[in-house]
Amino acid sequence: SSTQHHQDACGTAETPTNKESRKSLASFPTYVEVPGPCDPEDLIDGIIFAANYLGSTQLLSDKTPSKNVRMMQAQEAVSRIKMAQKLAKSRKKVPEGESQPMTEVDLFISTQRIKVLNADTQETMMDHPLR
Repeated sequence: SSTQHHQDACGTAETPTNKESRKSLASFPTYVEVPGPCDPEDLIDGIIFAANYLGSTQLLSDKTPSKNVRMMQAQEAVSRIKMAQKLAKSRKKVPEGESQPMTEVDLFISTQRIKVLNADTQETMMDHPLR
């Protein structure tokens, strides 16, 4: 079967050109390319996103939790932080260790680390190596 190749900054997509390939691929959803910051060099050097830091909370965890447990923990953490934000806005008492003011940050993500920097001072708030 003959195949045409389309290349862009994010990789390669193959487009079948004969009827047999189209029939065999009919049961699969259409592949749509979405542009994004996905040059390998960008990911290695790192990408910075502007974000608002809402807070943090601590969770007890097993040493190697399953993917489902990690997802539930993430949802629990987000719920706690959102609740602390609501309580802070309504000026009610926020649980100890849960109250942080919203801060503008630069979220730096690379293949080496995830780093959170204060947007105004560029002071490192968090630095998590990935290797």
